[in-house]
Parts: sequence; structure tokens; C-alpha cells
Amino acid sequence: MPYGNIITGMGKFNLAVIINIIRLVTFLISIYIFISPGMLNLGAIGLAANQLVLNLTRNSLFLYFANKLGEVHLKSNNNIRHIIIICWTFLTYFISIYLKKFILLWWLIMIPIYLITLYLILHLTGFMKKEHWRLLLDTLNIKKTLKYAYNEIKE
Repeated sequence: MPYGNIITGMGKFNLAVIINIIRLVTFLISIYIFISPGMLNLGAIGLAANQLVLNLTRNSLFLYFANKLGEVHLKSNNNIRHIIIICWTFLTYFISIYLKKFILLWWLIMIPIYLITLYLILHLTGFMKKEHWRLLLDTLNIKKTLKYAYNEIKE
């Protein structure tokens, strides 16, 4: 929504209308595909998938037009880091669904594998700097973490 606010804040209300018309068309097409008995026939899952498609469409359009207006820098390192984390999280989720069928305590295996591989990927791509490693090691310091949790509960 902040990107939508950029568009409307610049007085581009006609652009906001065009985005909403595109969302309406996307809604009609995706609801038919996800819900229709002749298509995917997903029922309530189809409604959730439809909502996901609508949100992605709206956000993508806001980002695209805000970038065209020159008010947003989409190719910043922080955004790329977030995209890497999101993609790796989705991939790990699908891998864990497969492992769940064969390994009893799959989640005990997936948690460290996810964290180790995520930080390794971020390190290899250059998005994990010394300051990030220091913060991670501070988080893994059990004494500091327990002291922090105790102080938060105490307050």
C-alpha cells in the first residue's frame, strides 16, 4: 500500500483507477479458474488462491507504476536480499512437505538445514556482511538472549 499512496499522493488518481480495473479483470478471470467446476474446482482453497493472485497483482502494479514515476528504487540490495530469503523459504517449504512423508521428526532436521543454507546463500551472494554475522552470533549467544528475554518480561 505505500506504493499505492505514492501514486495517489502524486495526483495520479486515473492511474489508481486503471490499476483497480486491472484488478477487477484479474479477479473475474482467477475466480473462474480457481472456483469453476469446469476448471480447477478448488472451493475455499480457490478463494485463498484468488486472494493471493489479487494481492500479487495489486502490489506488482503499484511497484511497476511507482517505479515508472521515479519515486521507488526497486533494485536496492535490501529488496534483493528479501527476494532471496522469500524464494529460499518457499523452496524449503516444498522440500519439507516431501520430507514429512518419509522422516518422522522432519522439522528437527529442516530448521538447522534452512538456517545454515540460508546464511550460506546470503554469504555467497555477498548480502551477509560482517555486521550481520556479528548480530547473528549475538543472537545465538544463549546467555545474552536469555538476559534480553528476562529483561523484556520484567518490564
